[in-house]
Amino acid sequence: MLRNISFSTIVPLRVSVLIVASAVIVTLSLSFKTYVDLRRDLLLNVYSLGNILISTLIPDLQHDEVWHAFETINWPIKNIPKGNIWAPALVVVLDADHRVFVSTDPKKYPMLARFDHGPNMSIPAISASLLSNTSPFEFAGHEFGDSIYYAAPIISDSVRIGTLLLVYRKQDLWRRIESSLIIGVIITFLILIILIPLGWYWGRRFAKPLADLAACLGHVGHVPPDQISCELYEGQDEIGRLAAQFKKMLEVLQESEALKQHLVVSERLTAIGRLSAGIAHEINNPLGGMLNAISTLKRHGHVDPLTERTIALLERGLLQIKDAISVLLVESRIEPRSLTWKDLDDVHVLVAPEVAKKQIRLDWQNRVQDNLPLPATPIRQVLINLLLNAIRAADLGGQIRCILLLNQDTFTITVENDGQYIEAEQMKHIFEPFVGYDQAGHGLGLWVTYQVITQLHGEIQVSSIPGHTSFYIVLPIES
Repeated sequence: MLRNISFSTIVPLRVSVLIVASAVIVTLSLSFKTYVDLRRDLLLNVYSLGNILISTLIPDLQHDEVWHAFETINWPIKNIPKGNIWAPALVVVLDADHRVFVSTDPKKYPMLARFDHGPNMSIPAISASLLSNTSPFEFAGHEFGDSIYYAAPIISDSVRIGTLLLVYRKQDLWRRIESSLIIGVIITFLILIILIPLGWYWGRRFAKPLADLAACLGHVGHVPPDQISCELYEGQDEIGRLAAQFKKMLEVLQESEALKQHLVVSERLTAIGRLSAGIAHEINNPLGGMLNAISTLKRHGHVDPLTERTIALLERGLLQIKDAISVLLVESRIEPRSLTWKDLDDVHVLVAPEVAKKQIRLDWQNRVQDNLPLPATPIRQVLINLLLNAIRAADLGGQIRCILLLNQDTFTITVENDGQYIEAEQMKHIFEPFVGYDQAGHGLGLWVTYQVITQLHGEIQVSSIPGHTSFYIVLPIES
């Protein structure tokens, strides 16, 4: 059952149980130690008090001084506060025949009465062990009922002339233990009030990195890797190293997913390109024949004005179809003329009217000063497509930035705008014909751009967030 509880709960719970168990054990241990110390101190007090009384009682027994003996044994009763565990509840002095010589309670233990006879003094269980002791100043103890009995012989000149009996109440001893136990419980309770919240705090703090890591791991396989974002604990301990390894694994998954998506898009676009090119070729053959027939009819035919207008209308429609089909034949011709910085600046001049019409600020940064071993016409067409799309996407009075940069072995094109951003669903089909982000009307501009960049072994990347969209192209330059 505990396996189904969250680690952030089970750890503080176990810490709390450990704290409570430790507190209970410590309290019980201290109570037991208090009991042992009290019994030891009681025995020491018995020896101290008993030896003083025995030394004082020897002359009284020898001279039969009952009254003085009574005063002697009543001294600790009167001078030690009632209820104190060091104060005996009863003191009895017996003569050599085990008869009561004097006691602090004459009603129960009258003089000359035998200690082991009578309704108040019949304690046969302790009489043998206590009254047979002959070691001088040596007390024998025995517990009976609710009392503790200590007895020692009174010896003078190696002759036993009597016995001193000290009786203590167990309840006085247990009262002291109970008071110590109550104080211990109160202190323990106060400590628990402090330690348990601290235990929950530190337990949750200890378990939080593992709980966060477990929650993050739970997303793997259910959420795309690029959408998993976790703030994990960083450190050099085991949990920190585990979190670092998970981050590396997540990065690998994200790269793998990005590569997979890129391959899927590339394969789809390649298939679309082949299909479009095949369809274009199949259409171009009969289309060329029809245009040739119309041209022949115009040159050699004798038609009336109505037929002539109809033929002109057919010719314009077929030419329009030819122009649309020619866009699909991207790989039909790539001119060998090298790209120059003037070609790039010409693009700036061509798009300037569109920029002015929409009152957009164009930040043009052409850092190319040399000829490049790249085909001029396709690159110009790519740049025009990207800039026109950026102009159409930008808001009125917005901003566009175009950066053309030549590195050691690559040529990069960056086109940015601050207008409409591309949503995630659109991004999946952005380079497909007729369904992409291209706003030129026919939806082929970005598809043509992708085909040209692919044929030149380059890469194109798109990023878009509200207020900023960027197209980034990298083209390798052969030496």
